[in-house]
Amino acid sequence: CGELGRACALRLAADTARLAQPEINLGIVPGYGGTRRLSRLVGRGGALDLLLAGRHVADVLGAAAWDKLRPFMDRALAGETVSWEEEIPYEHAGKRWVNASYIPHLDSHGVVQGFAVLVNDIDARRRNEEVQRFLVGLHDATRGLQSPADVMVETVTRVGRHFDAIRCAYGELDEAQHNLRIPRGYPRGVPTVAGLYPLKRFGDGLTEWLQSGRTAVIDDVERDPRTAQPEALATYASMEIRALLVTPIVKAGRLAWPASAPGHAGMCG
Repeated sequence: CGELGRACALRLAADTARLAQPEINLGIVPGYGGTRRLSRLVGRGGALDLLLAGRHVADVLGAAAWDKLRPFMDRALAGETVSWEEEIPYEHAGKRWVNASYIPHLDSHGVVQGFAVLVNDIDARRRNEEVQRFLVGLHDATRGLQSPADVMVETVTRVGRHFDAIRCAYGELDEAQHNLRIPRGYPRGVPTVAGLYPLKRFGDGLTEWLQSGRTAVIDDVERDPRTAQPEALATYASMEIRALLVTPIVKAGRLAWPASAPGHAGMCG
């Protein structure tokens, strides 16, 4: 019974077991709390996939997650108790840190029948630890610097590397709020984009968003309405930018300096 299994702290399964939620194929819906517990275990997207499509768990997790989990399962099925802590790239839930133990179950002859699973989602804790390590490292690296320009370069370099970005820069607006000056920043294998740019070249929608004091996260400049204007797209193409993370600094209701941190495929402008 799938519902009973999801209610348990420990679950035992053979290596040949295929887990699914097949009610949809029978024209019925799961009962006994199956839908709520399933979403807690595999995320809302994974639960919807299982419930509405009737697919197997291996298909729902995605190839990347399955490839990372399968070696641990193979070791458990070989009779080894396995404890691990890894970041798992789930297809629907994204990358999440998980702490887990696989405990083999042996029959009276010592033959592995399956294994019990203990899993804890520790993503929030690990993300917080990463942030704290980054902030401590940034503080240590900049506290002895005297020049504000040196502090800025060290900061954008560390932020860029932290986000695995190709660019990270700090932009400063002029008094009229019309032009953005980008000084020397952090480029990784790409040319610098230091220079003076009309603010409108980055998209009116993005400017309005930042002036409200909100951080902008743009996964694709070509699809996001804040950046999808022709002039803005030409600017981003010339800078090899496809994704942005931009954090504004607002003083007295004015956008003073947008501190820019790039996304994985581009720079935040």
